[in-house]
Amino acid sequence: MIGINKIKRFLATFAVPGLMNYLCFGMALMYVADLFTGGGITALFGFSRSLILSGQIWRVLTFTCLPINSQPFWVLITVILYFQIGRELESAWGAHELTKYLLVSWLLTVAAGFIAGHVTNTYIFLGMFLAYGKILPKMQMRIFFMIPVEAWLLAVMDAVIMLISLIRFHDWAVIPAFLTFAIFFGKDFFDRWNSRRRYNKFKEAFRHRNDE
Repeated sequence: MIGINKIKRFLATFAVPGLMNYLCFGMALMYVADLFTGGGITALFGFSRSLILSGQIWRVLTFTCLPINSQPFWVLITVILYFQIGRELESAWGAHELTKYLLVSWLLTVAAGFIAGHVTNTYIFLGMFLAYGKILPKMQMRIFFMIPVEAWLLAVMDAVIMLISLIRFHDWAVIPAFLTFAIFFGKDFFDRWNSRRRYNKFKEAFRHRNDE
């Protein structure tokens, strides 16, 4: 029990300011290194259950910094986008909450990787759109630096894309992203639904009483 309490106290104060900056920098660095090694960095640092169990423990962490895309333009867009999202989320939500969110997402993704045998960091980052849309729904982002779109709409589009990946392509790595969002924000949605239900129930009872 003493050990569990220490872990709880540690998590209650654990925060890594600028965590997304480090992840984005790592992603850019690994992409450049990949170009010079012909994909050797991805092969060395990607998640692989069999290789991790054989002793290559570093893969549990390093896969989080691998570039999501192999095209230079999309890598640049991805790094800029997630750097911006991370900075704004940390400013609005706090380094502590953002760190916890990414930590939980990482843990669940690693668990999914051990079940499936292989996993990528794609949905760790895509899952951040869901948190971004919840915390900063009215924040505007510009797609391709031109088209303004509010964060809540990006989050909805993100959720639809992930659901399609899950249903059509059976990409079970999507589940950790949804679970992480549910862990952090599920109570908010339940409380809102419950309040609406009680309000409708009260309104219905009031209407029946007036009809009598």
